[in-house]
Amino acid sequence: MLSKRVSINEGEVRCYIYGSTHIRIPREDILREWLSRVDYVLIEGLSTRDWRSLIKQRPSAILIVLGVLTCFFLFHDMPAWIMDKWYRLKGKPPFKGDMSYVRDYAVKLGKKVELADASLCEVLSEQSVNLKHSLRVCNMGATLLIVVFIALVISSLYSNLPPTILISISISIIFIPITILLICAVVFVGDINEFRDSKVVKRTKELVEMGYSVLIVRGKRHIKFISSELRKHSIICEVYTS
Repeated sequence: MLSKRVSINEGEVRCYIYGSTHIRIPREDILREWLSRVDYVLIEGLSTRDWRSLIKQRPSAILIVLGVLTCFFLFHDMPAWIMDKWYRLKGKPPFKGDMSYVRDYAVKLGKKVELADASLCEVLSEQSVNLKHSLRVCNMGATLLIVVFIALVISSLYSNLPPTILISISISIIFIPITILLICAVVFVGDINEFRDSKVVKRTKELVEMGYSVLIVRGKRHIKFISSELRKHSIICEVYTS
């Protein structure tokens, strides 16, 4: 591995950023072209592996942790599973998600692949993350919706309401807990994105300064911050958003 640092020429492209959609396979022509130019590929992936032990360590964050797991299941795992079934039905290779596709494709072409992201445990223990804001908004939202939940239960038990209204209330009661978890997850993810993206910026800077070229594959919402931060370090990136 190279250890000697090289100068970065102004205007020289040493970095490529692919803004991906997680439930779609990235464009092979773009990836193939960029992979032919780079040495390293940095992919995204917030690890939730130790969520059980994390809840034991941080009981106050239980709604956030469960919210993140719920969010991943509803908006990543389930859509990826549906897309996989669709791809198989059309006779295409299995679909496991955009990052898995990029990782496998890059490894096949002999590129070094790194997961440049944080774990849920790391994020919750990091002082620079505004966890107090996440917990405050999460708890306020949970309290409000729990009050609504209790009011709906009481209304359905003691009020002589038409069947259609009772059905609507029953559906609302089912979805309120999910809504609480999603509110917690959305606020938390918004608060930690800058911390997560700063890690890939730091790693890209290290690799470019050592003389390597880098491909960053990230969700589209991360691209603006990453490219802006890299420009502050005189690292010019070519960007594609799917």
